[in-house]
Amino acid sequence: MKKVFSFLLLSLSFHASHSQDARSRWVDSVFNTLDRNKKVAQLFMIQVSSYVQGEEKADLTKLVKNYGLGGIYVTRGGPVSHAYLLNQLQKVSKIRLLAGVSAEWGLEQTLDSTMGFQKPLAASAWKNDSLTTVWGKAIARQMRTLGFHINFAPHADDEIFMGDYLRYFSNNPKVVGDRAVKFSNAMKAEGILAVAKHLPRTWASGNPLTDSTLILNINQIDTASFGPFLKLIRTGVPGIATSYLHFSILQEQGVIPAAISQVFISEVLKKKLNFHGLVFSDVDDFKKIARKKRPGEAELIAFETGADILMNPGNISASIKKISRELRKNKLLQEQLDQSVKKILAAKYDAGLSHYEPVNTDNLVRKLHSPDSYLIKHRLAEAAVTVVRNRDSTLPIRILEDRSFVSLSI
Repeated sequence: MKKVFSFLLLSLSFHASHSQDARSRWVDSVFNTLDRNKKVAQLFMIQVSSYVQGEEKADLTKLVKNYGLGGIYVTRGGPVSHAYLLNQLQKVSKIRLLAGVSAEWGLEQTLDSTMGFQKPLAASAWKNDSLTTVWGKAIARQMRTLGFHINFAPHADDEIFMGDYLRYFSNNPKVVGDRAVKFSNAMKAEGILAVAKHLPRTWASGNPLTDSTLILNINQIDTASFGPFLKLIRTGVPGIATSYLHFSILQEQGVIPAAISQVFISEVLKKKLNFHGLVFSDVDDFKKIARKKRPGEAELIAFETGADILMNPGNISASIKKISRELRKNKLLQEQLDQSVKKILAAKYDAGLSHYEPVNTDNLVRKLHSPDSYLIKHRLAEAAVTVVRNRDSTLPIRILEDRSFVSLSI
């Protein structure tokens, strides 16, 4: 038995080492084909709707083909139109695109004619937390059917704010962390990269970046509703989105919102907390705060701050030129670019893009509404209803007769 056990350990170690070597070889081989401009283009993830038609669709295809962008973030559409558009964009892209979507409780959150599963609050009501894994895997399989690689979920809020309360796991940091990790790992098991985030808020002035009142120094980061993120980082979450973080960082230049703080992203997140995944930053955040109006300026600042993937860039051509010009003068920034691009390519390998296959459009809607998916949804619903019916003390939401929200304590 000892010999058999030793052989199994050796085999697993060899397989892991071989897989890592194959990954590194693929990343290096692709990386070595890229000039500076093509490397910069890999940083960009643009918003896409599959409802685009005619000239707008042609322009989008040219943009992907001519510049070699890194990815797309799908915000609207239906499954069939999405599949045809994604297949077209992947076909013209020399290096396959990462395709992302927000699917916290399923594709229905973003795309019509698709399935939705239970919202995150239900995951905190299930007595059996393994159901969170079942839930996450069911969502991930539907995402793979439509050729997605990134899910902008789970959110890791433990501070409840106005909005759709069902999108929160809990206001208990431990519960949020546990469920978020389960969800992230379920995604990973099905080949989907999870990107942890905070939820957007509605503020008095309409600007969440300038309205944030929680000010911290870098030694207080674990008190800033960041406990669940720490747990996600330690368990290897592939990505973190910095937009909508609900705190600011006190640094030498003054108080800076965490979402656009180089101290937070480069020094705290990457170095102090040893986060080795992808950092996603929304360029719009930098436009609002820095008030940069010239094309490419906000994109450059976002990259200098430490972001790996720049979402919602403006003028692609101007942004590439602006960043490339700065790279020629800054050796450290060039090293940062190389590291970010290699991380992006590694993510593409992990997502299966080294051996890409187009989305199969045959019976697509039927596949997304399979009996197995409905059976899983019914099973999850029964688990949540049982908690309510038994008036279990672990019920994550208290509702008064007037239906007003009271608490999410577990």
